[in-house]
Amino acid sequence: MIETLSGAEPGSLIRRHFSPATWRPRPRHTLHIVGEPSTLGPLSSVLHELGLGRADIGGYDGKDFTLEIELRGELDVAMARLARLFDEHGFQAPAEATLKTPPHTTFPWPHQ
Repeated sequence: MIETLSGAEPGSLIRRHFSPATWRPRPRHTLHIVGEPSTLGPLSSVLHELGLGRADIGGYDGKDFTLEIELRGELDVAMARLARLFDEHGFQAPAEATLKTPPHTTFPWPHQ
């Protein structure tokens, strides 16, 4: 609006006061693992602190809880960091993880 009133080129005010954006999107991956609800709070906090992702309850089938974990970054690197976090913080590592974002695969948990 200000640019229109002043006769300036649209977007020029923003460009003059802020440098061009260098933000690039990072891939996101959603995993489902069977886990304990007591793991959720500490796991989510650690993921958030490291900027790696987040964790939430994905569901309950009457027997097992599913933890939904959203990871940011390349999948292999993020999974290796996640496996290290499980070891370092004493979280019980699942036998496998199911990737809910394409290509929708189930794979063994990477053990350190």
